[in-house]
Amino acid sequence: MKINEIFQNKVVAKIAGGLGNQLFQYAMGRAIAIEKNIPLWLDISFFNNDVSYNRVYILNQFDIKADKILFEPYLDMKYLNRLVGLYKRIDKYKKKKHKIFLNEPNFLDDSKASMENYFAGGPCHRFDSSLISNVSNYIVLDGYWQSENYFKRIKNVLLEDLKITAEIPEDIQSYGGYLESSNAVAIGIRQYTDSEASSNHFKLTKDYYDKAISIIVKKIKNPHFFIFTLETQWAKDNIQTDFPVTIISPNTSNEAAYQDLYLLSKCKHFIIANSTYHWWGAYLAQNEEKIVIAPSQGWGNSEPLPDEWIKI
Repeated sequence: MKINEIFQNKVVAKIAGGLGNQLFQYAMGRAIAIEKNIPLWLDISFFNNDVSYNRVYILNQFDIKADKILFEPYLDMKYLNRLVGLYKRIDKYKKKKHKIFLNEPNFLDDSKASMENYFAGGPCHRFDSSLISNVSNYIVLDGYWQSENYFKRIKNVLLEDLKITAEIPEDIQSYGGYLESSNAVAIGIRQYTDSEASSNHFKLTKDYYDKAISIIVKKIKNPHFFIFTLETQWAKDNIQTDFPVTIISPNTSNEAAYQDLYLLSKCKHFIIANSTYHWWGAYLAQNEEKIVIAPSQGWGNSEPLPDEWIKI
């Protein structure tokens, strides 16, 4: 990468984790790029060596707008800060017209959402409005950004960007149509048993789902509950209601995660877990009268939920 390319105006969003996290990271970067009218670069080097979950980059299955994709790591902060210091010392000996960069880099490091705090499941980082109004035109985003407040103003743009462009199998499309035609209520369950790295996540209890189902049946006539989970036995043992319940056969392929997201977004109402994947399924659903019930705790940000969602 050339030096003048490093210091050009842009926002670099580091993309990591599963599909839910990737969508939050893209949304934050896209919002800042639009706000400042600067290019958006995506650093996807994380996926070269994800030993915990073997996640894959999956934003390419959507109609995203990125000016550049970086497959190798962007310069890390410590190195780049030292580089900036060096150029500032050199620059005082150079004429103004020969300056290599005009804007000092600004790194928005969501450090409070560290892996230790994030996996603990508690609210470890609050929405910071100063990150949106930051004056810098050269920004590196390194964090999770799990709050709609970072990108609420471009929601309509994101709804277009996050339309799936990858091929959706005919059986998935057909089932999506069935969900749209019924009084489908999605129940998202994640007990975080899929990896040792997940063992410290906040786990929702049966009581949460009992309360949420009780709210739904009072508001929705003849609901049909569709359970989205990899932990089907937990669902069978703990989800109880007199209304129809269908467990969606889980897709275990990371590459095909967009297909389950497609089905999830076709439901009319939602009971979600503390899962960014479920969060986006509910957020992308087009039903203007949708009811979304979500847990008030267990997120990587203390303000993760839109105001209109019901918190338990």
